Amino acid sequence: MTQVTPPGWYPDPGQTHDAPPTERWWDGNAWTAEVRPAGTAQAAP
Repeated sequence: MTQVTPPGWYPDPGQTHDAPPTERWWDGNAWTAEVRPAGTAQAAP
């Protein structure tokens, strides 16, 4: 059985250690361009 990661905000896989932490929106299939500061309470894009 394949596990599917549900849509949501997750740690940005492209995050560098030089920048403040960010989260990126996962739409259930792929990463989107939507990025926010980590720990921000915000609704889905």
